[in-house]
Amino acid sequence: MQIGGGEMFDDESPMHCMTYSEREQVKQFARRGEGLADVLIAITHWMRCAQDISFSAYIANWAIAQTQSDLTVVKNEWPLSSSAFKNSLYRQGS
Repeated sequence: MQIGGGEMFDDESPMHCMTYSEREQVKQFARRGEGLADVLIAITHWMRCAQDISFSAYIANWAIAQTQSDLTVVKNEWPLSSSAFKNSLYRQGS
């Protein structure tokens, strides 16, 4: 499928959608101005994730799995709710 400026997207790519409350939470987080680059990186990783997973669950697990950065503000906004889920998601190295 060709989009706008000639970029090609695979029809087999996973399609992810944020809920209304997730979009509002991201907008409120963005207005505070901390950790924006980290959230943008998390969104790009989530969009390519082959698993059907909500954004809130993905970013909570993603923030915990990152060891090179201090993601305290992201972890506070999207706290991890299940360590079992974290282990299963990141066993494959997402």
